[in-house]
Amino acid sequence: MHEVELKNVRDQLDQLVAEAMGGQEVIITRDHRPLVRLVAAEPQPRRQRRFGSARGMFEIKEGFDQPLGC
Repeated sequence: MHEVELKNVRDQLDQLVAEAMGGQEVIITRDHRPLVRLVAAEPQPRRQRRFGSARGMFEIKEGFDQPLGC
């Protein structure tokens, strides 16, 4: 665990993010009191798309692909 004062975070942000991505917990403090815990976000699993999942949600009118009569 690594503690950093809030006033110093701006100068060290790249380094702190790299530490968090490396698995280390970073605590941001103000007046030596913990404010925020910086940890790496867990990747969200990608949902599989289902073909036809929007069936019945909208209607395509007859002739929608015909040329406009300009």
